[in-house]
Amino acid sequence: MTHLRTKEMTVIAMLLAIIIVMAAVPYLGFIGFGAVSITLLHLPVLIGGVYGGRRVGIAVALAFGLSSLAIAWMRPQTPLDFLFQNPLISVLPRFLFGLALWLLYEAAKALFNRPLFRYVFTFALATLAHTLLTLGCVFIFGRNNVNFIDVFGDTGFLDYAWIVLSVILPVNGVLEIVVALLVGIPVIMRLTAYDQVAESWRPS
Repeated sequence: MTHLRTKEMTVIAMLLAIIIVMAAVPYLGFIGFGAVSITLLHLPVLIGGVYGGRRVGIAVALAFGLSSLAIAWMRPQTPLDFLFQNPLISVLPRFLFGLALWLLYEAAKALFNRPLFRYVFTFALATLAHTLLTLGCVFIFGRNNVNFIDVFGDTGFLDYAWIVLSVILPVNGVLEIVVALLVGIPVIMRLTAYDQVAESWRPS
């Protein structure tokens, strides 16, 4: 138990440091162009949640949300970044993302025997869940914001859903899933392989 808690705290500390650096350096954690912003900060959450477990995933997801909130106040890049000054848009969906990641990985462990299949399933669906949760919170809590109206117009749910499905998901959603699979999976496989080697050398 002590070894597990120490591992969790170490992983959280390392990933928090990575998130702080990625958020602080312009165009490293958040890449904005036009009205669209693509985030890479979901990567530490994915890796932490799968490698470190539920508590690590949720802790790192909260750090992701808080960093998004801070950047929205200190260095907004797109017209919609002002919406993320609301913690219900910047923090809440990232917390729910951490929970969704844990649930999806638990489902993947029940569905697949091979770790690679588990990782592909979890990383792809969790990234999609993050995009949908964030866009859902933008619509629910930000639709009356002047910046939302400037970008989307005084749109109803069906019009907004069409914009999301036809424009935002093919750009944000697909690119973030591709990055998660190409970058995140090699990292998590290397970490788990290291754990297996370390475990074999640990005295019984």
